[in-house]
Amino acid sequence: MTSHALLSINRQHIVDNFINLDHLSKGETAAVVKANAYGTGAQQIIPALVDVGVEDFFVAQPSEYAQVASLLPQNGRVYVLNGASLLDGDMLADKKMVPVVNNHRDLLALSSHQGPVAYHLDTAMKRLGFLSKDWHMIPKNPHMVMSHLSCADEDDLVTQKQIVQFQEVVENMAPERASLANSEGIIHHPTSHYDLTRPGIGLYGGVAFDGVKPVMTLSAKILQKNNLNKDDHVGYGATFTAEGPLAAYVLGIGYADGLPRHLSNQSYKTSQGLELSFLGRISMDSCVVGVHNATFEEGQWIDLIYSPEDLASLAKVAGTISYELLTGLGSQFRGQRCL
Repeated sequence: MTSHALLSINRQHIVDNFINLDHLSKGETAAVVKANAYGTGAQQIIPALVDVGVEDFFVAQPSEYAQVASLLPQNGRVYVLNGASLLDGDMLADKKMVPVVNNHRDLLALSSHQGPVAYHLDTAMKRLGFLSKDWHMIPKNPHMVMSHLSCADEDDLVTQKQIVQFQEVVENMAPERASLANSEGIIHHPTSHYDLTRPGIGLYGGVAFDGVKPVMTLSAKILQKNNLNKDDHVGYGATFTAEGPLAAYVLGIGYADGLPRHLSNQSYKTSQGLELSFLGRISMDSCVVGVHNATFEEGQWIDLIYSPEDLASLAKVAGTISYELLTGLGSQFRGQRCL
């Protein structure tokens, strides 16, 4: 191996997670593959999902459309969530393309478009989507209406209000398809399922549910072991000071690889039981860790992420979420990848 760090993506586990979420869904199930399939590699993941019958895919931007369209089955569809006004004639002529219209500007840009269109309604987030005052602009019986649950994993009251509001829209507009549930909606709110669910982070092992399988593992090699004495400092700015004798392990991974710098001087317990602390500041190409309940030697490897629980724990102590950790590592990692 020519690298000091290893990022492994288990393609089959993504497929298994899709199958499990599909079994929970009342209607059909799409796959959200934006941001290069959440950093896991869309070019490898999409064909694997197509092999188990997935036909509907969601991406965020027109620039992602070309990466996905050529991989779709004959009856496949790719929904582009943002930037309908930026889609060119060739894209719109593709029968696999379904633009998502978010506002009046998008509506005007697609006024002559004859193909299917999905209309995104804002029911809580005040992000993208038609505000309720503009819902009258949307034609009756569209191909699809959709909205997005803002806190399906946190606030049941807000989610229930969204579901009630969306149900009124569905009854009024009578779309061919209705889509509301994300991963957490599939797991926790069966009344949000409608015709098409849209799991994203759940496919990639970022939320807990029965049968979830780990997708990303991250390991780093110990480049050097330093036995610290009391009052020894570690890293830029000397932000860590040893209170007594301590083994400090230098790992070959840093913030340039997508390891959040906010992990500096933070601690967490891995799913394998290691009590691990990042000593001092995370550097560009390396970091220093202490392991409080195990001993290692130079050349051995330490697992930083081994399970969905580790992904969530590491994200939490970094002050972020598993989405950001997945996409950051996936896009920035410079070590050896294994798919």
